Amino acid sequence: HTTGHTIGTLRRDHGNLTRLLTSAAQAHTTGTTITWPTTENTTVATDLPTYPFQHESYWLHTPTTTDLTTTGLHPLDHPILTATTTLPDGTHLLTGTLTHSRHPWLTDHTVHDTTLLPGTAFIELALHAATLAGCEHLEDLILEAPITLAEDETAQLQVRVDAPDGDGRRAVTVHSRPAGLNTVDSWVRNAHGTLSTAASAATADAGAWPPAGAVPVDTGRLYQDLTAVGLTYGPVFQGLRTAWRHGDTVLAEVILPPEAVHDGFGVHPALLDAALHAIAFTAEGGAESAGIHLPFNWTGVSLHAADAQTLRVRITPVGSREVALRISDQNGRPVVTVDSLTLRPITPEQLAAVRTSRRDPLHRIEWTAPASPAAGAATEPWAVIGAADLVAALQEAGLDARSYGELATPDAAGTEPAARARAVTGQLLGLVQEFLADQELAEHRLLIATSGAVPGAGELHDLGAAALWGLVRSAQSENPGRLVLLDHDGRQESYRAVPTALAGDEPQLLVRDGAVSAPRVTRATMDRADAEQPAGAAPFGPEGTVLITGGTGTLAALTARHLISRYGVRRLLLLSRRGLAADGAADLAADLQRLGAEVTVAACDAADRAALAEVLATVPEEHPVTAVIHAAGVLDDGTLPSLTGERLDAVLRPKADAAWNLHKLTEHLDLTAFVLFSSLAGTLGNPGQAGYAAANVFLDALAEHRRAAGLPALSLAWGLWEEGSGLTGELVKADLARLAGRGLAAMPTEQALDFLDAALAAGRPTYITARLSLPVLRRQAAAGTLPAVLRGLVPVPSRAGESTAGLPERLAALAPEEQRGLILATVRGQIAAVLGHRGADAIDPDRRFQELGFDSLTAVEFRNRLAADAGLKLPATLVFDHPTAAALTEYLLGKLGGGTAEPAALAELARLEADLLGMAPDSSGRARIAVRLRTLLARLDEAAAPAGPAAEDRLRSATTDEVFDFIDRELGRALQ
Repeated sequence: HTTGHTIGTLRRDHGNLTRLLTSAAQAHTTGTTITWPTTENTTVATDLPTYPFQHESYWLHTPTTTDLTTTGLHPLDHPILTATTTLPDGTHLLTGTLTHSRHPWLTDHTVHDTTLLPGTAFIELALHAATLAGCEHLEDLILEAPITLAEDETAQLQVRVDAPDGDGRRAVTVHSRPAGLNTVDSWVRNAHGTLSTAASAATADAGAWPPAGAVPVDTGRLYQDLTAVGLTYGPVFQGLRTAWRHGDTVLAEVILPPEAVHDGFGVHPALLDAALHAIAFTAEGGAESAGIHLPFNWTGVSLHAADAQTLRVRITPVGSREVALRISDQNGRPVVTVDSLTLRPITPEQLAAVRTSRRDPLHRIEWTAPASPAAGAATEPWAVIGAADLVAALQEAGLDARSYGELATPDAAGTEPAARARAVTGQLLGLVQEFLADQELAEHRLLIATSGAVPGAGELHDLGAAALWGLVRSAQSENPGRLVLLDHDGRQESYRAVPTALAGDEPQLLVRDGAVSAPRVTRATMDRADAEQPAGAAPFGPEGTVLITGGTGTLAALTARHLISRYGVRRLLLLSRRGLAADGAADLAADLQRLGAEVTVAACDAADRAALAEVLATVPEEHPVTAVIHAAGVLDDGTLPSLTGERLDAVLRPKADAAWNLHKLTEHLDLTAFVLFSSLAGTLGNPGQAGYAAANVFLDALAEHRRAAGLPALSLAWGLWEEGSGLTGELVKADLARLAGRGLAAMPTEQALDFLDAALAAGRPTYITARLSLPVLRRQAAAGTLPAVLRGLVPVPSRAGESTAGLPERLAALAPEEQRGLILATVRGQIAAVLGHRGADAIDPDRRFQELGFDSLTAVEFRNRLAADAGLKLPATLVFDHPTAAALTEYLLGKLGGGTAEPAALAELARLEADLLGMAPDSSGRARIAVRLRTLLARLDEAAAPAGPAAEDRLRSATTDEVFDFIDRELGRALQ
């Protein structure tokens, strides 16, 4: 007996050399002899590093536990459910995992190009749990959400059987989540139902098979027809052999193909699924009639016999898309009976939403009460940009608050929101820059207050001012702890709530009717009740024209191809400022035409209202614009001090002005979709991207504004695509490492397009479409560096009773030379973290920061991390003033005290201060003393090191005159 192996070498969109070599490697593991590429027979070469190899092992050696009883669980003899435990109240919990490697038959069940756990597997899971709980019958099971499984994924499963009620019935539920996600909200309930002890009666199927009068049905094209509508069955699931019609009843014979192993199932999911394929031959079941219908509601299910390999199936319609099943083995003995099975349609968009939510779910912003409300009122001094009434209310509450200016109010004459966005962001930029540069306000915090400018938080009164929130979020990232954003409703009770709200650590606040809330990124729920499109409908149609701005860019091109292949779009109008003169535009148009679409590429700046109107006028009436996708945008990155109003305008116009023009010029059209490509930069406030963040928050606000007006709208806050675009193509390895360090992972194109489909199928106007790395966010939470807006995604540990010693506390227990070593190690460690090096040892302490690869953004991040660790306010010019790790170490050593001399020196300075304040020198003497003290301070800063023991002793015993004599001598040396 010889066992063969079939290994594919091509996959959709993965037919390159890498795929071929992967398949060869798979063949090698089966014992097949492979002639591997060598330098003589391959064109692929890999550059070796120019430095010596770093012999580090990257393999994880983790001990595994094979005896489940040592964990308090009991093993189960089931292919999927492998462990169980019983809770004290009688509840049974069964657990297991799904993977392609352990369950290869899964790959043979594909719906709309998505590997899907068949609905029959849920029946198998529920029946196995029923047997364990002493039940014999599944009264009902409703399938709520399918389980999708990509090739490299593992799904965790839980089947829960609750304690019995008064009638002996038990509730059963099936939950799943991707392995590696450990939050409560990562679980998805896939099915729920009821178990009981009263099994359905069943008798043997006596008489001839098939019965007299049965008419054979041609089954030859069944699986081809199913594939044509998107339901692809591999060999394991192609078990239907023959079928007949006998009145309204369909009869069928199915087998479990030899490719499948029964593996101990009560009834193999592939075999039971094949029994359902004959539904296609019922009066309403034609594969071509109404798309794909999958099992939804099972009623009255009993398993009468296990281990069947061949089945006889009777399918009797009992309603619209509803059938009864009576299944026997090849000898007529009952195997499974189903009183009723209801089917329902499933669309590609619905599957994309499920697939996306399992791998990396959609997220959105929710405003919730802070988890730890502030106690008391803020005590630090405040500068306030906002209404005079708010400043007065803060002062009345006892806060040290001063007005720092007011934002221009919306123009009563009707200034359009995009123009207002550019005006007020430019105004605010200047105010924030002045505040941060004003050393006299170094101890102040700046409160920026708006009213009705927050999208998604109630009525949006000031659409133009929404952009301010993006700009300030970036400023907050660059200057932690200095700025606070507040949006209020102008009510006195809200003003009264602000002082207490400011005492907390929330950088962004919303006050409505006196209630305070803060923004949190949360997993989005797929609520079909308020979805933009009805179930089963597509947001794009073949007859209308889809307009895409930035149409010749990378993301627009990928989206255009997706619209053609997924939604059947046949007419595209691509806008870009250069039109067909743009690089690759002609090739793109030809490519899209080969896919079956009519394509027009027009040179048009959508921010120019007249030019956009002119292009729209050319769209034929028989194929009007029915959908808009705004993907245009430009970057002009720079930290806040380097920005100007002109640079802000250059970024805002392509995003905000163009979006507003598209809104106004299409609001009279019967659009089915209005999609805005926003960015996560606006939500998180990426450092160095204040203008871009402002522009994208305007898009989010516009989506909310349109939805409130009853118009279709969807704004997607994109994270990073793996596919390099005009905006991200220049990112280098250090940039990507910095983003990964913030918990942002690049999205493969397929996943990004899944996000698009999922958001289109969902019901909200704004979503975050990005991969967020929960392990990274958990590490940030543990270290206390997690941004406040992300606190809802991972548990933030309580620090009560924990040691929160920072650098100053750790230094206090060390001798001076040990202090220097700790500070240097800390500085080198932070440099390595910011630049993405493997550790502090890779950092040369005498190499200049610029040579190490620092730029303005890494300098800001490094300064912020070091300031948080040291508990100091460090200047923005830190890496320029102290250009090496060694130099910076000496500076920090001086700032942090530098050893045991600090208490004595401070005590002596306190005595000197008392003497000086007790003196009454004339004005010239006062000036002379001030010069001497400044000179001493300058020399101390230059030395950046504590005085030695001898100097400490002399200073402790010196008189005031001796101290001044010392200053005179040092001043004389400085003047020489």
